[in-house]
Amino acid sequence: MKKFSVFSVMLVFLLALGMAFVSCDDGSNNGNSGSSGTLILTDIPAEYNGRYVNFQGISRAKGREIWGAESIDAEFRITAMPQIRNGRVEIKLWVAAGVTGNTIVRYDADETVTSYNCLIVSDTSNTVVRINFPDGIIFSNGNSTKSITGDNAIISSW
Repeated sequence: MKKFSVFSVMLVFLLALGMAFVSCDDGSNNGNSGSSGTLILTDIPAEYNGRYVNFQGISRAKGREIWGAESIDAEFRITAMPQIRNGRVEIKLWVAAGVTGNTIVRYDADETVTSYNCLIVSDTSNTVVRINFPDGIIFSNGNSTKSITGDNAIISSW
């Protein structure tokens, strides 16, 4: 009977350990889930509908560069830029994570980012205009919404 109970305990332990490995995130989704890490720009003039937005910034809280993209692959290449539709665009924000910065996750800091480039580009990647918010962009859990016609935005030709 004692052998049976030791065997049962070992079996339960091994099953629990196995389930822990199966349920762990291997990073293969590159942080695609979750609600943090989105910059929403609104009130964009209709002439820019159909164009794309290129966003890059510096996170002092994370100590890393922020990339704005619809998706980024494991080699840190932007595979799709967000497109302006109906005067607004939702830009997914990404940062490198981990000790060596070899993992890509959604941006989730609470900070004001003042060092960034936000560009509206054509489908050929030629820059059309630059958008600047002199007071910076305030993020909460990596999220922010800014109005192009308000929020002291400066739109300038590139």
